[in-house]
Amino acid sequence: MTIAEKITKIDADLVVLDEELDTARARLDEVTKEIRDLNERINQIPKERATLKEVKATLESLDS
Repeated sequence: MTIAEKITKIDADLVVLDEELDTARARLDEVTKEIRDLNERINQIPKERATLKEVKATLESLDS
């Protein structure tokens, strides 16, 4: 294999690796967004619990 052929092969390999890197970055962005969304939902749980406790207390007071 000549030096020119080796350079051409390396260049082609780099193009493929660059495409794979772009795909990996896109997937990482998706996963990061999913994690942020889940974290936001997790942060809402205490607020929802407090609301449920208030509703329960209200229902119990109406039931008395």
